[in-house]
Amino acid sequence: MKEVSTSDTFREAREAAAMMARLQQMQLHQERDAIGKENHNTVWKATDGMGEPVGRISMDAIFQMCKEQGREVGEAINDSDFIKSILEKNPAYRVKVTRGTRGQEY
Repeated sequence: MKEVSTSDTFREAREAAAMMARLQQMQLHQERDAIGKENHNTVWKATDGMGEPVGRISMDAIFQMCKEQGREVGEAINDSDFIKSILEKNPAYRVKVTRGTRGQEY
């Protein structure tokens, strides 16, 4: 396997794979930044009987984190520690609740 990674024969394939990975990372960062701006500009409020939203996370970010950790998506979404770790690593996904369920300001 080491020969494949250092061989000149596969140089173009390696460079193409590296370029695709950089593009994917760039798209995830752009999406995260766009969600962060939208979260900042949106007035969030608590939902009666459901509590307050803590974050809004893109599915692409969830899929990537699941792939990195080797977990199933359904299992990871229900794990509060998984969601907390995403919000800690990506503060742009956090939302700030400014209104209560009966219209009161926080």
